[in-house]
Amino acid sequence: MTFATASVAVLLGALESWLMPTQPQPSPPAQPKHPLVMSLRAVVAVLLAGTIATAAGIGHPFWAMIAAVVPISMHRIRHQVVRSSHRVVGTLLGLGLSAVILLGEIPPWSLLILLPLLQFAVEFVVGRNYAMACIFITPLAIVLTFLAFPVP
Repeated sequence: MTFATASVAVLLGALESWLMPTQPQPSPPAQPKHPLVMSLRAVVAVLLAGTIATAAGIGHPFWAMIAAVVPISMHRIRHQVVRSSHRVVGTLLGLGLSAVILLGEIPPWSLLILLPLLQFAVEFVVGRNYAMACIFITPLAIVLTFLAFPVP
């Protein structure tokens, strides 16, 4: 199964490079302040988000911890704000798509078709637009969680 999955990923990568024209290489990203500073910022953000989410009684504090790290992975404040807004907008739209999928009470076998399509959509757009990727990442995570722990 792993070999088949890897083969599909390689095939999709080859298909993308064939369908999408080569883009000129962008200028190198801004240099981070210092790797230790970036690491400490990430640790502080994760600890604060996890503590706040746990104190607030949120059932899955790891979602808050991931949401705290994603924006600070960018080096400039402007890019952090853009990444944060992409995350919020994409996740909200993804929640709507998740509701459509799960409220429709589709049969479990059809999820076996839907999940790879969502994963393909994520991989196809993540390098171009993070908000679009979040639209597909959110239902992918929620549907996978639903399959592991089905509840009404």
